[in-house]
Amino acid sequence: MRLFKIKTVWFLMTVLSLQLLLNASYASSAKTAGEDTYFTLSDTPASHEDENNTKGHEEVEGSIKLSTAQQQAAGIHTIILQKKSLQRYVSAPGDVLSDPAFSAAVTTKIVAQVVKQYVFNGDEVHEKQPIVMLSSVEMAEAEHTFLLAAQEWNMMREFKQKEVFTKQRIESAKISFESAYAKLISYGMDPSEVEQLQKSRSLKLATGSFTLLAPKKGTIVKTGFIEGEVVKPGRILYQINNDAFLWVNARLSPDLTEQIKPGAAAIVTKGKYKLEGKVENIHHVLDKETRTQVVRIRVANPHDRLHPGDFVDCKIHVEQTASSLAIPNDAIMQDDNGQWIVYVEVKPNYFKAQKVKIIEKVGPWQIAEGVEPGERIVSKGAFFVHSESLKGGFSTHNH
Repeated sequence: MRLFKIKTVWFLMTVLSLQLLLNASYASSAKTAGEDTYFTLSDTPASHEDENNTKGHEEVEGSIKLSTAQQQAAGIHTIILQKKSLQRYVSAPGDVLSDPAFSAAVTTKIVAQVVKQYVFNGDEVHEKQPIVMLSSVEMAEAEHTFLLAAQEWNMMREFKQKEVFTKQRIESAKISFESAYAKLISYGMDPSEVEQLQKSRSLKLATGSFTLLAPKKGTIVKTGFIEGEVVKPGRILYQINNDAFLWVNARLSPDLTEQIKPGAAAIVTKGKYKLEGKVENIHHVLDKETRTQVVRIRVANPHDRLHPGDFVDCKIHVEQTASSLAIPNDAIMQDDNGQWIVYVEVKPNYFKAQKVKIIEKVGPWQIAEGVEPGERIVSKGAFFVHSESLKGGFSTHNH
């Protein structure tokens, strides 16, 4: 019995010693860390965030709260709704053509042989630039006649005793000179060449050779001859296009062309490029195959974005809408019930879904009912707000 008591006391003393050692170990650890703080589950950052979110939803029923940082990260933008008049337009495909006012065909007016070709297909030329040298028997005869007429006319003008010549003879010499000059010009010789020939007063220069000059600035888009070839009058040697201005033929159904007026503004789109133009006229004859009418648009093309033969998209302005509440397309979402909604910022950082009724789509805008002017809605990033609303379990019905 005595032995049992001794063992019991020894066991209790051992347990007590172990407890003291453990307490000392905990105290040492706390001292080393320099802390006396004990954490509970309700003090974690996640718990604080949950409490804040719960508090926010209680403040604005049925809304979702997004911090400023969240909005910036998601690229969310808001606008204040207001009434505005929107520009309506009709859309149509179109094809690009050269504007005849900025194009030219180079031809010969007499039978001639090609002596030298100076420019070729694709070359850029400036006005009055030499492009081809020709030679013609008719031109040689005309040059000879001109030199003789110029010689007689110069003699009469320079003769000191003009009373020697009758008035009729002087007038006849003048007419002969002017007629010979006009013939050279009509055959295709440039006035500078005629002047040079006149100053030379030499029949040896009456060879029949002459140079055609570019009538305007542009690009050689067509050549129709080779050196040494004899070409007849009216033969097109070169076609020069200047694409600074172009035509676009937009094709629309007659019911749409009725809405368009000459002078209406238009936007012509090719890929990423948009060019402004104006309606010049509306053709009255329908295409037999497509039953469409052509609306001709004249477009400035300063950076050579368009080329004849291109296919483009056209938007032609018609009448404007009445002053209406306009919502950007990107602001409108569709809920799981198929109804259109926008997100209204009911107070800073709190967004709530609101049903809207779409009246008309006009370009990047929607004319709608269900919200009021002065309300602030999400204009960009609405998809993110909608997703967060669905994740939070907030119904978009019946708002």
